[in-house]
Amino acid sequence: MSQIKKIDHLGVMVSNLDEAVKFYTEVLGFGEGDGKVFEREFYGKVNFRFLPIGDVKVSLHVAADGPWTSFGSASPGDIIEISFEVEDMDKFYDEMKAKGITLIGRDGSPLPPDKKYEVADSGMKFAWLPRNKTFGTWLEVVEPIKK
Repeated sequence: MSQIKKIDHLGVMVSNLDEAVKFYTEVLGFGEGDGKVFEREFYGKVNFRFLPIGDVKVSLHVAADGPWTSFGSASPGDIIEISFEVEDMDKFYDEMKAKGITLIGRDGSPLPPDKKYEVADSGMKFAWLPRNKTFGTWLEVVEPIKK
């Protein structure tokens, strides 16, 4: 049985992070969140920020150093990922392994046999399903770290 509980966030590629945050918060009424801008190296440098709306978030992404291709040559306006919250990453990993699916890490490589997920600075356990199994869509699975 699937461990998926809900959609955690949708990732959207934008051309200007500051202007997009202003639009989403001032025009659409999204919350400010914690205001933290994350910088990561995902096949090129990217900056992103989470904005909450209800119990879901949008993750606004902008290329920090030129064209960004990790999500299939994404353009501003593209939805680049769907992130699902799971009940238990260990169980989800085991379930996917039993179905012949190897989860991948942030560098796009399969997770090593002794690793079922990665941990983000945002306090989430996470991994992705490989795009060749999801019909080309980046599907991320996350579990908040319980405090």
